[in-house]
Amino acid sequence: MLATMSYLAPTVPRRYLVSDPAMSDQVNKALGVLASYNMITLTDETASVHRLVQAVLRERASRSAAGSLPHPAAAATALLIEALPGARIKQDVAAWPAWRALVPHIDSLTRTIKDDEATDEIVTLLASSATFSSTQGQHNIALPQEQRALAISETIFGPEHPIVAANLNNLASTLTDLGRATEAFSLQKRALAIIEAAFGHDHPDVAMVLDNLAGTLNALGRPAEALSLRKRALALGEVDLGPNHHTVAFRLDNLAATLNALGKPAEALPLRQRALAISEASLGPDHPEVAKRLNNLTYTLDALGRSVETLPLRQRALAIIEATFGHDHPDVAILLDNLAATLYALGRPAEALPLQQRALNVSEAIHGPGHPTVATVLDNLATTLTHLDRATESLPLRQRALAILEAAFGPDHPNVAMVLDNLAATLDALGRPADALPLRQRALAILEAAFGPDHPFVAVVLDHLAGTLNALGRAEQALPMQERALALSEAALGPAHPNLAVRLDNLANTLTILDRPARAVPLRQRALTISEAALGPNHPAIAMMLGNLAATLHALGRPAEAIALRQRALSISRAALGPDQP
Repeated sequence: MLATMSYLAPTVPRRYLVSDPAMSDQVNKALGVLASYNMITLTDETASVHRLVQAVLRERASRSAAGSLPHPAAAATALLIEALPGARIKQDVAAWPAWRALVPHIDSLTRTIKDDEATDEIVTLLASSATFSSTQGQHNIALPQEQRALAISETIFGPEHPIVAANLNNLASTLTDLGRATEAFSLQKRALAIIEAAFGHDHPDVAMVLDNLAGTLNALGRPAEALSLRKRALALGEVDLGPNHHTVAFRLDNLAATLNALGKPAEALPLRQRALAISEASLGPDHPEVAKRLNNLTYTLDALGRSVETLPLRQRALAIIEATFGHDHPDVAILLDNLAATLYALGRPAEALPLQQRALNVSEAIHGPGHPTVATVLDNLATTLTHLDRATESLPLRQRALAILEAAFGPDHPNVAMVLDNLAATLDALGRPADALPLRQRALAILEAAFGPDHPFVAVVLDHLAGTLNALGRAEQALPMQERALALSEAALGPAHPNLAVRLDNLANTLTILDRPARAVPLRQRALTISEAALGPNHPAIAMMLGNLAATLHALGRPAEAIALRQRALSISRAALGPDQP
């Protein structure tokens, strides 16, 4: 008993030592003898061994084992396998306290076992501990465990075994979480080939690897390639598990994410709504997976211009995650950042700012300073600071975000393009459009190469590039870009999307600069109508559009109409932003 305990953490719950209830009396008797000789410290719940005693016993066992797994290590392995709380690590939140108690013992055992001594049960323990660490956002802890599990499984089973594929897939997921999607992609392709060769093309495990492979393609900015994989994974899941299984909800949500990335939020919305309903019914209303469904639904609502509906969803999601994980979990950082984005979209940037600052602190503490999630939070914080007329503070945040993403994804990733475009916006706000121009042009080239010339993201950057050209006095060059951006947005988003209103208003700006105000007025009026319908009559964006329409009417010699619009714009701005906001 003492030799077996030497492979576990120093303080062991007594329940771990009784794998067979019939042996309970014998175990308790052995513990009593050890305690009577002061070899262990015994309580009603635990047995503790001094670390030096453990080290001596492990050394003696390893000398006698002669290259095979020492007998007490094998006994400790069997005890821990028996104590595993269950296979559904990510879903079974109620078992997480048991996992937290067990992981130190798995770590103690696996650290002392050499690779040439390891068994398939050691692989199971490593992989299980890594999966739990990932659920807690501890991907850097999970990574070496998964790398070791893969190496041991290849030695035991050979390189083409399904268990090897499972370990490849787990390692790839962690690499993606760590912002290393390029490395993950090759592992997932290998895993898919192994599983299809072993089980055929319609096996449930094929669906899982397909879905993960599609997620990596999304992360690499290749959603068009991901779409068919997502659809195939969903179809396989519905056949195997039925239409209302929580895994089907996960696949629906992922398919919707790919549709969002392709600029098709209207197709994504019913998938998100169905996914949320399935998760609530199968897991309960306060499960972390429900929080993820809620949060993902808000992305689609935002893409559809329905940000007002997202606020209670994001607040509920944040409450669920904080109640489950505490205040310092990476998912808390993501939800804080998303809640701030909603407040920003609703014209409440001052309320968004402290949430983003807290999100940055949490992300850096957990992921380290070079993680892509940190870059996202930095970029969003910079957006809020720029909106609050603090562009000087936002500039180094954006520069740091760009450096992080280029290091993580390479120079041609769509996320790099987005940060380039945002960095250009800060430079424009600082009166440096000449510095902004090459960043906009590079961002446009990246997005056209990644998504093709007709994607809504291309329209956004075209519109922004035109704004920079206007600031440089090159409105004639800006005009065809904005006309193309408007056409792309209307085709992709429909005639009533708030983003279309932005395209209309910006095109009107260029026409006004070119002394064509009569052409600008109907564009301004249409933009105002769309925005009021989508955002309500008192949103700060409405004030901006009222002011722009008034300026155009004034240029046409219609000051009486303009002054009424200016007065309404001033009233909205005072109410929404306070009397002292610039």
